[in-house]
Amino acid sequence: MHWRQHVRLARALSQICQGHAIKTVARDADYASCSAFSSMFHRVLGITPTHYMKQVIER
Repeated sequence: MHWRQHVRLARALSQICQGHAIKTVARDADYASCSAFSSMFHRVLGITPTHYMKQVIER
């Protein structure tokens, strides 16, 4: 993983945990679309941002 992607992903995880919308998180992470962000997220973490957010809320 490239360091920029790692930094963006760490910030995105923090924003998701704070309850920010995936669309907002994707835009803040400098992705052109939610689907591009979701693809990267799933490729790196093995779970979609939506499922990750649901797990955070359940805790």
